[in-house]
Amino acid sequence: MRRSVALLRKFFGKREELISPPHLLTVPKDSFESFIQFKKPPHKRELKGLEYLFRTSFPMKDPDEKITVEYLGYEIGEWECNRCGYKAHSDTNFLGGYDVDCPKCGSKLVYKEKFTEEDCKVRGFTYSAPLRVLVRLRTKTKKGERVGEPKKVYFGEIPLMTDKGSFIINGNERILVNQLIRSPGVFFEEKEERQKETTIVRMLYRASIIPDKGSRIEFELSSTSDILTVRIDRKKTKRWLIRFQGLWLGDCLSNSKSLLPRD
Repeated sequence: MRRSVALLRKFFGKREELISPPHLLTVPKDSFESFIQFKKPPHKRELKGLEYLFRTSFPMKDPDEKITVEYLGYEIGEWECNRCGYKAHSDTNFLGGYDVDCPKCGSKLVYKEKFTEEDCKVRGFTYSAPLRVLVRLRTKTKKGERVGEPKKVYFGEIPLMTDKGSFIINGNERILVNQLIRSPGVFFEEKEERQKETTIVRMLYRASIIPDKGSRIEFELSSTSDILTVRIDRKKTKRWLIRFQGLWLGDCLSNSKSLLPRD
């Protein structure tokens, strides 16, 4: 079997190379590692990437502030102990990860991937790992505050980057995964809409409120029917006045009537 051997590089210039060619794959690999912090223990992660998102999103409270959900950490992938067979994903109170000791025998946990990169390419799977978040519930009662035991919650699958700096999505290896996300803000749009099998053209006026976190709200007004429609998270609703009152805009509407000219 013939092996591929790298050819020796010959330099014919008068000046020697001052800087060696950089390894360009380190840029996306280091950036992705900085985002998920896979090679750091769960309780020693820095405040960036996923850790920053969870820390800034939690704690979550109900409107009465009687129930609070606290964030404690997250776990990526399946971690097991080769010595005693302990599986971290089956333990709801423990987070497995890189450089984490087994709670039973003290050995280091080992990462176990469900499917390899080649298996995902052949079977048409996505090369990913499960994401689990450890949370704790606090409840305020008349007798005092009750603190529950930490529990892990499955948040979904997170794609993993291969050693080549690429992702495998549904069996296809890609370097970039395109996803268009609108930036937060208020957007206005004017659009013509032609009804089917007719020549009637109507104007649609839309306004969208896209927050940094939370639900997306869209307002739509037709020039023919003069009906204001509100969509919350792309779900259509016609009871727009109730929605305004829920947004603390009911008083604004009632006060604006006094400013309108009377016949």
